[in-house]
Amino acid sequence: MLERDAQLGGRLAAWPRIVADGSRQMVEHGFHGFFRQYYNWHNVLRRIDTELSFLRPAGRYPVVSRHWPEESFSGLPRRPPANLLALVARSPSLKLRELRGVDGQAAVPLLSYSREETYRRFDHISAKDFLDTLGMPARARAHLFDVFAHSFFNHQEDMSAAEMIMQFHFYFLRNPEGLDFDAPTQDYETAIWAPLAGQLQALGGDIRTGAAVHPGSIRGGP
Repeated sequence: MLERDAQLGGRLAAWPRIVADGSRQMVEHGFHGFFRQYYNWHNVLRRIDTELSFLRPAGRYPVVSRHWPEESFSGLPRRPPANLLALVARSPSLKLRELRGVDGQAAVPLLSYSREETYRRFDHISAKDFLDTLGMPARARAHLFDVFAHSFFNHQEDMSAAEMIMQFHFYFLRNPEGLDFDAPTQDYETAIWAPLAGQLQALGGDIRTGAAVHPGSIRGGP
């Protein structure tokens, strides 16, 4: 395996630095939490620890889905779309009275995602134009939708409404985990990359860092 950088991990990498007090600290690009619906990534991490005991909950979040107390929302299932009700009920920045002016008919596509139909109807419309039709208050709009645009470095004007609807469906409605996520108890190098590298090497793999791949350097390349 060839890795261009001096360490594995890309944006999830960590590397040692000696700080002003002389101690050695691991430096990272920033915080990264792992949403619990990232099932493929969790399967990779289970190669390190089948119980994922090195992950910890990253704190409370308005969407708690299956972790609601028994007395909460009596009679409602702990699965989508009850996730959305929990979000509104528990988030201080979302007030039900502020959502009464939302155009319910215009918002239906948010609750009925279809890969073919959603993209046919909304891929040519910007997220901003779609959100404008809902009549949603600015605070709720920022809380529910801006996070998607910011996560993918898009402005509402530049983001497809179909993409936004798909992400809203995936993060809020499609899975029972809602927006719960976890983070490693140690830095990413110690918790993830060193153990994964050790497993690869134990299988006979060769890891070479600081080794970039250029066009034509691979047999059969252009």
